Amino acid sequence: MMMKRASLNRSFGALFTICLWFAGCAELAYQYMNDPSRDSWQKPEEVIEKLAIKPGVRVADLGAGGGYFTWYLAGAVGQEGTVYAVEINETGLSMIKKEMQSRGITNVVPIHADPSNPKLPEPVDLVFSCDA
Repeated sequence: MMMKRASLNRSFGALFTICLWFAGCAELAYQYMNDPSRDSWQKPEEVIEKLAIKPGVRVADLGAGGGYFTWYLAGAVGQEGTVYAVEINETGLSMIKKEMQSRGITNVVPIHADPSNPKLPEPVDLVFSCDA
């Protein structure tokens, strides 16, 4: 029963996000995608742990959205590493930039990509993508 409820919540959440997006509320959609309640089913700490990211590596967060996984990746690569937050939508990048300032994060580089070109400035050690 618990698993079924979690699945329904994710389905509703996805539908809600799509409706916000098409209603012209992209910023609200990104805020919803970054909701901390997502941690309960997305399990970002476990995902990062399983990726075994070493400090100092370069990671592309492809389809970064509003940065939900970006911050976990930034913590994993440490100050010596770089996370390229790659997104095609300026709203998501704007949210990432604001969050970078509020968190004092300096190892994230927002990149405004094209749908067919991530515009990465250098080779990366890992390409990460979730729900993109």
